[in-house]
Amino acid sequence: MSSEISVVFSSINLAMSPSALRSPGWLGEFAAGAHCDGVEYMPMFDMLPGHTPAAIGRAVAKGELKLNSLHATFREGQNSADTNKLPGDPGAENPSLKGRIIGSPLGRLILPEVCESADVMNQIQLAANRCVPVVLYPQADAEKDRRQIEAAHSLRHLFQPTDHVARLVGAANIVEFDEETSGVRGYDYVIDTFHLRRRYGRDEPGVVSDFRTSVPYMAPNTSALHLSLNRTDIPGEPHIPTEAEARKALKGVYDGELKEMLDVVKETGFASFVVIEATSNGIADLTGHKSMGDIQSAYADIADGFREYWAA
Repeated sequence: MSSEISVVFSSINLAMSPSALRSPGWLGEFAAGAHCDGVEYMPMFDMLPGHTPAAIGRAVAKGELKLNSLHATFREGQNSADTNKLPGDPGAENPSLKGRIIGSPLGRLILPEVCESADVMNQIQLAANRCVPVVLYPQADAEKDRRQIEAAHSLRHLFQPTDHVARLVGAANIVEFDEETSGVRGYDYVIDTFHLRRRYGRDEPGVVSDFRTSVPYMAPNTSALHLSLNRTDIPGEPHIPTEAEARKALKGVYDGELKEMLDVVKETGFASFVVIEATSNGIADLTGHKSMGDIQSAYADIADGFREYWAA
């Protein structure tokens, strides 16, 4: 059983490209040309005139940027670009250069801090005069988490389940994980096809990365998907064939673990949206494309191929 699905372009795909500094109207045109139905926007450069919450909101209100959803930033301390590492996680004591730059005071020019971004996203929605789903990063402190949820003022608040979050909230199994995140904190799930399988340096799958157990349990409360491809920007997960999955997605081919996960959600009658998360640099590396026009066409191939898979 399958239902129609919206395919959405993530603004973070362009984060490492000079195109990240282009106008929100240009982003809207790029996403449309990539055959995407809208944009999931992560606040970046929000201190620059063309990227303030008011500027983004105006572009949405004028129809220049079709805003589907918003995504919190990952800037939090020196480990920002390494996805909020816990003690003992690989890279926690020695973050990457990217992590050190984004986590430094200079990094504020690029990204607001993770909980601060909740307020920025609220300002965007106010300026646009519309409310959209918002993807947040759950905090270990339940009160801090409640404050960021309230600050975001979203249509509904979502998060990406990971073993990291399971450890953060002290969940020993998928039932406890669901009770704390979905039950107590009121989150819906975003199943991210890469992050969900991350083991954070462990040899064996954990509460969430054991996807054959976790995905069937979470699927009924899943409100969005992230088709996360060629995530070579996050090393240390050699068991995830992320590059091979990206090459196949460019041809509209879905098999193996990726198809197995997606099929479980598809069979629930899921009818929401999927966000393409694949950096433009990663697309260029896979295809050899140099121009943004060619890279845009590659994104269109992914979008069209996913729709065909979903409709089958």
